[in-house]
Amino acid sequence: MPHTLMISKFAIMTSGKVAATVAAGAALRVGLFVTGLDAFTQDRLEYVTPLNSYQRLQEGHFLYKACNAPYAGDSFHQPPLVLALYNLLESFTAFNTSLRVCWIGCTIAVDVLIALGFASLCRFLVPAILLLSIATYLSVYPVVLSVPVLLLVHHARSSMSRPSISTSMYLPLPRVAFSLVLFASCLGGLTGLSYVFMGRSWSFVESTYVWLHRYPDLTPNIGIFWYFFMELFDRFQPYFLFLLHVHPYVYIAPLYIRLRYDNGPLFIAHPLDHRVARDRWCMNNKFVLATGLVVASVLMPVMGFLWLYPGSGNANFFYNQTIVFQFFYLRVVGQFLAATMRRDKQLDEYVKLH
Repeated sequence: MPHTLMISKFAIMTSGKVAATVAAGAALRVGLFVTGLDAFTQDRLEYVTPLNSYQRLQEGHFLYKACNAPYAGDSFHQPPLVLALYNLLESFTAFNTSLRVCWIGCTIAVDVLIALGFASLCRFLVPAILLLSIATYLSVYPVVLSVPVLLLVHHARSSMSRPSISTSMYLPLPRVAFSLVLFASCLGGLTGLSYVFMGRSWSFVESTYVWLHRYPDLTPNIGIFWYFFMELFDRFQPYFLFLLHVHPYVYIAPLYIRLRYDNGPLFIAHPLDHRVARDRWCMNNKFVLATGLVVASVLMPVMGFLWLYPGSGNANFFYNQTIVFQFFYLRVVGQFLAATMRRDKQLDEYVKLH
């Protein structure tokens, strides 16, 4: 059976499992809200960042109502349409519905839509580009998924036999041009709506996307930027800001060239990719990797508590656990990538023999 056909059939067979996974995730979030446990995570360093904080959104909403300047307090840094959606949901409070309930329900619905959309990227180009533009609008970095999206669509629409190097390495120019125009149009439309919502002002760009790349907020989180720039001399900050922001984009071309036949590993960070369930059993050192992630996840809140509340620790305690977590996470990604490539090599050998 051809390589691409086997992968496509496997993806179709697992669509029901993907839907079940999405439903389970939505049910879990609803359960956390019903039991009140979601309030516990609102100020946790492991979950909250300046770009997803509900409390910062409330502050931006207050400033918008008070003086029509949600970014004046240097606390709210989410895109304007997020605030517009929050203001729209406020109208439902007139029907004795809590604004917090409406917001949580809306975010769960949006996440389910995006998750199901990413799970079916290989069949629909326009929804894929639309979802990618929305994700890029909310946070710049999802733009790196543009190449995997085009590859998925290209492989799904190409011949069922394994494509040659010339056809798989180079995407069709008309399809690429159409995708780029559609992506730019969707992203430009969202930005234009933000411009109108902010009273025909581009001031939000400085407080959202430029702010994201300048990284002036050193609030602790599970990333590595905050502590690194806290200890860094000011004169070195522009250099390392450029280096660390460009770093994710460096891997696009090498991964594209190496994985042009099988672009599933390009989505290894996405938990709904069907290859995660398929290839995880081929990974090496699974117990060590799982143990490292669990230990870091358990010690991270403990060290954060010791640092911030009794004062018996310091920032190094928490930061060390974030480094351990990032290390094992990268090892999982690397092992999964290696396992996928080994499995595809074995599959190619089987196809050649039969």
